[in-house]
Amino acid sequence: ESCRLANVNLQLVAVAFVSALPVACCLAVGKPWCAFVCIGATVVPRLMWRQGDSTQNLLFVVALGFYWNLVFLTSFASPILVLMGCWFSPRCFLPLVLLYTLWARAISRPDLRSGQAWRWFAESEWGYHAFRRFLRLRLHVPAALRERPREHLVLFAVHPHGVASDFRVLMDGMLYAAFPNREVLTLAASVLFQLPLVRELALWTRCIDASKAVALRAFKKGHSVMVLPGGTM
Repeated sequence: ESCRLANVNLQLVAVAFVSALPVACCLAVGKPWCAFVCIGATVVPRLMWRQGDSTQNLLFVVALGFYWNLVFLTSFASPILVLMGCWFSPRCFLPLVLLYTLWARAISRPDLRSGQAWRWFAESEWGYHAFRRFLRLRLHVPAALRERPREHLVLFAVHPHGVASDFRVLMDGMLYAAFPNREVLTLAASVLFQLPLVRELALWTRCIDASKAVALRAFKKGHSVMVLPGGTM
């Protein structure tokens, strides 16, 4: 398992990322107390269990279950949260939404190139680290594959996809140590790069668009590629 302990500054960045959109929506609808609740919901689980503590207790399970479901809900409900913000506070939200859309869909398209990996996030984000500890997740890599020269590209196939392939997100942070000299990019459904928060989570864990042209371009650049059959069609 590869899990680096994260420093306080990077943990604060993760908290801000998870809570920013819900907090903005709470302020837009005139519920500042709700904004504080959202921030607390992302901070309290980290205080209940800290990296390096024992995982053999109920407190750990409660903290992880609450936080993981909070992130899941916030991420996939992001379009609803954006619409709520635009409805209740159009002057603030609409310009920001337009700027984000312009940036994500026209200016910055790492999903069509080599992704936008953030190694620290994939390896050390509190939720990922905790979930790997909970599952006791391990990668078993054959010696022949580990020693395969980098220029000999590899196509990884993982099955089943599952509902959200959470395990793939957890596994990405472990691939850095498992294949230190190999860049492994994962093909992901195009729709994921159109959802706020989900887009960033996908990019930071080395996902690129699952189109044939993008996959072939990744191979030509010397990247190995992972596919997860199933999921959305």
